[in-house]
Amino acid sequence: MKEWKWNKRYEELLEYKERFGNCLVPVGAVGYSELAQWVSRQRSIYKKGELFKDREEKLKKVGFVWDLKEQESRQNSSKEWNQDYQFLNVYLLQRQLNLKTTYVIADKELNEWVRKQQDDYKNNKLPSVCVEKLEGIGLIWDRYYKENIQGDAEWNQNYETLILEINQSGGELQDRIFIKNEKLNRWMDQQSQAYKQGILSLDRILKLQEVNVLRD
Repeated sequence: MKEWKWNKRYEELLEYKERFGNCLVPVGAVGYSELAQWVSRQRSIYKKGELFKDREEKLKKVGFVWDLKEQESRQNSSKEWNQDYQFLNVYLLQRQLNLKTTYVIADKELNEWVRKQQDDYKNNKLPSVCVEKLEGIGLIWDRYYKENIQGDAEWNQNYETLILEINQSGGELQDRIFIKNEKLNRWMDQQSQAYKQGILSLDRILKLQEVNVLRD
């Protein structure tokens, strides 16, 4: 195609984007049938490796979509991410929780989703728009990796101490009168409070229920 004809279609594409917000131009778009054909042709030429470099750069700058299947997959992924994000936001609001102080979420699937976001961020795989949204509700990236690991070690140590106390006192926790370790008593109170607030992880809940620490 001659340069002036190509540039004419390119200008039409810019007008289309200004009106509709994208460069997709689907076949059957009313009033844009010729532009739709041109767009489809640019994709075909690009896939064959025959698109002039300057034209390729121009199209890239305006967000031209080369692969419709990849675009559809990306849109579906973005939609799913936003649904999970909204679920997290509602979960936090309903329980009056703050991610700045909440390291573990009781909902197992939601907790795993949050951890995946933190892993993706650590590996530079999380889009900036997602980073901004999660930081907007208080997620602190670095502190998760440093403090939560330390918290797990301390928690497990306290739990093992509790099991030892129970075994030495008959094998079952009926009440806390026989627990002479005041620090351990305070720790159990903290676990109960965390459970009521919905910020105790599922694996910890199950462990504490086994020894009758958590009671409705």
